[in-house]
Amino acid sequence: MIKKTIVFDFDGVIVDSFAVSFASLTELGFDLNREQYLARLEGSLYESFGERAPVIDERDPFWARYASQLEAVCVFPDMIETINTLAESSTLWINSGAPTTIIHRQLERFGLQDQFAGVWGCNTDASKVRKFERLFAEGHADPASTLFVTDTLGDIREASRVGVKTIGVSWGYHPAETLRRGEPFAIVDQPSQLLLH
Repeated sequence: MIKKTIVFDFDGVIVDSFAVSFASLTELGFDLNREQYLARLEGSLYESFGERAPVIDERDPFWARYASQLEAVCVFPDMIETINTLAESSTLWINSGAPTTIIHRQLERFGLQDQFAGVWGCNTDASKVRKFERLFAEGHADPASTLFVTDTLGDIREASRVGVKTIGVSWGYHPAETLRRGEPFAIVDQPSQLLLH
């Protein structure tokens, strides 16, 4: 029996980081309101910002602000317990647009560092599509037995390009009605519901 692989996005799925992310952009002079920022997340974030996208380096001004403010951000309720339970029967990964080093620090802060087989952030590759392709090419997972847990329409669309089923979470950046446009496998309203899939 092939062991199921569950790939998590980080921001908006594990940690409640929308306010930090949005504030970091506006502090750097990006002329965006909340709705405009969310609209950009309906596609690839890095592609939507083009040349103004954050540099894929933790020392970039955006990531420096993000990292310093993230220390005050909490994990979503019941997420720690849910991840610990899922790790007992599935292989867990993270595919995120944030730098890997920042994610590792947060996982250690929440005691989750040993529950993930791998963490691939933006410094692995800015494209979540290419990270999935690498995950499969290197034999870490099989597309047919992989689920991607995410909170944005853009992520759902990227996962569909490589044949990965997605579970949208309604507690993150995009509301359920936006996520439905990507036709995810399921939408859940609380972390414990991930245990049903």
